[in-house]
Amino acid sequence: MEELENIIKMKQEAIERMKILKLKQDVIENFSKQDIIYTSEIQGDLLKANDEQLQLIKQFELKKNVKIYHIIHQKTESRDILFFLYVSEKEQEWENEKRDLKLAFDCAIVLKKETEIKEIGIKIKDGKVNVVV
Repeated sequence: MEELENIIKMKQEAIERMKILKLKQDVIENFSKQDIIYTSEIQGDLLKANDEQLQLIKQFELKKNVKIYHIIHQKTESRDILFFLYVSEKEQEWENEKRDLKLAFDCAIVLKKETEIKEIGIKIKDGKVNVVV
């Protein structure tokens, strides 16, 4: 029962973060009501996560005990990079993480060759991710 309560709390926290990011209202509602996760293409479309991405989400959520709420996809000449925006189970860190998010920074799980966790800068325009630094 406690695990279910944690998942519900992390989802509520994720919704708060999506609002801070000013993601489109339908993206927030679909996540809230149906657990639909979207992918922002840098300076491009906002799409529902595909099956491959959903499988990766499931693996990371189980492995890291986090709640992923949004994906940022960045194409480079040599590879595709996925940034998974997430809420950790460490509730005591949430206020600081939200403060950072308001400053346009968030923690992300970055998928390249290996998985790493790092802080990224995010700029949102018109409900879509415009820049990642």
